[in-house]
Amino acid sequence: MLSNLPPEIVTEIVSYLPYANILILRKAFTCEDLHDATNAHAIWLNLAKEYIAQNPHSDLTNTQSLGSLTADQIRGQFEKRLIVDHVWQLSNQIYPSLKRIGGPSSAITTIRIAPGGRWLFAGTDEYSVYYWDLDANNPELVLLAPSHGAGNTPGAYKIVAAIDFLVERSDPLSGFIIAWAERDSVFDRDCRTSGEFLHLWDVIPQENGMLIAKHLKTIPLPYNGFSTKLSFNDRLVARTMEGRVDVYWWRECTETSLVRCTVQFKKKPLITNVCVIGCDGLLVFTRYQDRHKAQFFALEPESSEISQYGKVISDATKMWSFRFSCKYHGCEISRPYFDGKTYHQIIAMHNGIFSLTIPASRPDEPSLTKVLDFDLHQRESDARIYGLGLNKGYCRCND
Repeated sequence: MLSNLPPEIVTEIVSYLPYANILILRKAFTCEDLHDATNAHAIWLNLAKEYIAQNPHSDLTNTQSLGSLTADQIRGQFEKRLIVDHVWQLSNQIYPSLKRIGGPSSAITTIRIAPGGRWLFAGTDEYSVYYWDLDANNPELVLLAPSHGAGNTPGAYKIVAAIDFLVERSDPLSGFIIAWAERDSVFDRDCRTSGEFLHLWDVIPQENGMLIAKHLKTIPLPYNGFSTKLSFNDRLVARTMEGRVDVYWWRECTETSLVRCTVQFKKKPLITNVCVIGCDGLLVFTRYQDRHKAQFFALEPESSEISQYGKVISDATKMWSFRFSCKYHGCEISRPYFDGKTYHQIIAMHNGIFSLTIPASRPDEPSLTKVLDFDLHQRESDARIYGLGLNKGYCRCND
């Protein structure tokens, strides 16, 4: 019946049909004119507008900009969103969304999403930690400060260098501990007396989504002046230095009881990531020139006597390592996830995404499995891995 109608009438009728029916018609039409009528600009623009109305936080181009695109461009963006939605629906009906949030007036130096996925945290170059409640329709910027007012006051010459989290309760949305490191904003190799500190706060969510922080501890750290990486669990905290990693007992730390272990690296490679594994394991990722390396260290039994500030009281033994090359594409490494028996970590590299598993009872028997294959060599002019995220076992990367 439609085959007897003029193409412009077919276009008008098809523009009111859902996407699935349009695909059926496109396959059924053998006449070139009618096939082209189902690919008209008005059809795909209408589908895109309906999608935006149903998914207001989608990253699909906004309605005003869509009108300036060709039919093929609109169709490409629309169908890409449907593919992404289908993949994310596999993970218990969790959908991707886009929320635009206002940032602080000062520059952001580090940014992390807290466990549970509700709060986004950011540190700035003015010694401040902020957060947004991503469950809110319009997330507002909030300065996080301990109830008694210690620390986190905007000021000069100090920056928030790194942020990490620890979940001690069964539900991360019921509270967590945040650790953040401060350092001088102006680097001076001769200024070895500058103070650097690690702050630990207990964060308790309120019913309205606001967070209350309680100051737990402030630990003095050796001067670094370089980019800092942090990782901590219920006993240990690891902090990167130039060419080394220091491990502390953060619960017992005082000015005379600091270092659990120091791992020193020859040639002083750039330490790109660090993860504490259990009470006696340390996973360190380094880069030297174009060679990337993952190394796992077992911390030897700790000494019971600590009498000297900053004294190294135990050593670390390297149990295994592997090398990989990322050239100039970069790589991203996820936060480790512990399921009660095994530590899991995702590594995104130029030639695919890999899953690293470390059994807690047998840390000397890791496994590295390629879970997704792709090749960025064909896009050397513009391809680079910038981010990696995990959601209920699903991996998402941006290139």
